[in-house]
Formats: sequence, C-alpha cells, structure tokens
Amino acid sequence: MTLTVDIESRKNYLFATVSGAFSLRGAQNAYDRAVKAALPLGLDRILIDASAVTGKPSQDERYALGVFVATEQRLLAAKTPPCILQVAVYGHQPLVDPNRFGETVALEPRREVKVSERLDEALAWLGVTAERRDKAPHRRRHRGRRDVRDPHPAQRRSGGVFSARREAAAESAGGSA
Repeated sequence: MTLTVDIESRKNYLFATVSGAFSLRGAQNAYDRAVKAALPLGLDRILIDASAVTGKPSQDERYALGVFVATEQRLLAAKTPPCILQVAVYGHQPLVDPNRFGETVALEPRREVKVSERLDEALAWLGVTAERRDKAPHRRRHRGRRDVRDPHPAQRRSGGVFSARREAAAESAGGSA
C-alpha cells in the first residue's frame, strides 16, 4: 500500500494530509509533493499531518528520510533567489520517534524542520493558525481590516450607489452656504 497525500492551501501555509502504510519512498514522495505544491503558491510554510500513517520506520529509514529532507532543504536554499521552507510534521508514535532522530538528522544544516506529536505545537512553531482560507468569492482580505464585501461590479465602476447621493448632498450643502 502506498501513502496518499491530500494537499490544501491554507492561510499562510500549505496543509498536506498523509495517510497509509509507511514506506521510505512514499514518505519522500509525500514530502516532495508538498514542497512542489507550496512553491508555486508562494507559501514558505508547510504542515504535514502524518497522524493517519501507520507503521514503524527503522532507524535506517528515519536516518535516510532525515538526510533526504536536509538535502532537499539545501537544494532549495541554493536556488536563486533562495527558497527557505519551514516544515512541521505532525504524527504519533511509533511513526514519530520519541527521541526525534529523523528531525535531528534533518536539522544538521539549518533549523527549518520540526516534528511534533501535538498539532497545536506544530502550528505554533510555524507561526500559523488552523483556520482555513476564506473561500467565499464575495469576500476579500484587507490589511488591518476585517473581511469586506466586494461591491457590485456596477458600483465598482461608478464609485458606488451612494457616491452620487453624497456628491449631490455636498453640492446642495456647499451651494446654499
């Protein structure tokens, strides 16, 4: 059985859900797939939820996966412009080693990988929340403000229904003074 990977773009990070029986090649492919999905979206943080992965990797497999991740991170950092990805992996024992051996190996060049048995800890390390992107087409995000409804296309072109009323009121107030 191979690992299944579901990818979802969330606010400020990519969320990859991995399930199935552990294999080294499957784990490498899952990591690679998550990275390749994040890069075109301009996302530099990835959360891999491996809580549904079964099996117990050997120490050799943990080491090989750690080396693979470290090598991939180095290759991305060597690109022009450099691409530094922050990757958190959420999973449970026996998949996750209690001593975090694979994480230690992957951390050799930089501190851009975190393995955790707690989802809240993985999210906090990434500096994100679990909220999903707002997918409603009639809303958009504005910095420093809450969601604002998009005006009707006709209002966008004309400056809005109320702008004509405001202009008329301003003219009558200014003209009578």
